[in-house]
Amino acid sequence: MSRTNEWIIGRGPTQDDADLHGDIQVRVSPYSYFDAAATCHWSQVDASQTWRHTRYWNLQQADRIAALEQRVADLETVVDYLIKCPNKRHSLGAL
Repeated sequence: MSRTNEWIIGRGPTQDDADLHGDIQVRVSPYSYFDAAATCHWSQVDASQTWRHTRYWNLQQADRIAALEQRVADLETVVDYLIKCPNKRHSLGAL
């Protein structure tokens, strides 16, 4: 992923690229000498626009979210296994 001040070209932003408010910055004009940018919601930007992360975006936050999503997926797999797998104590019957 890119640092906050670098412009990104060739791909649209995703939710992981947005800050806590869901915002990114888009370049106002490619001809501007200054880095003039407007802030907007990530879902309003397409792949043809030049954009960058806001200064409030945190790469570590995105990494934590991805790790939590992976942990949830792992736990869902275990829960599915426990629900679908018969309980051996009940299947043996009374001894």
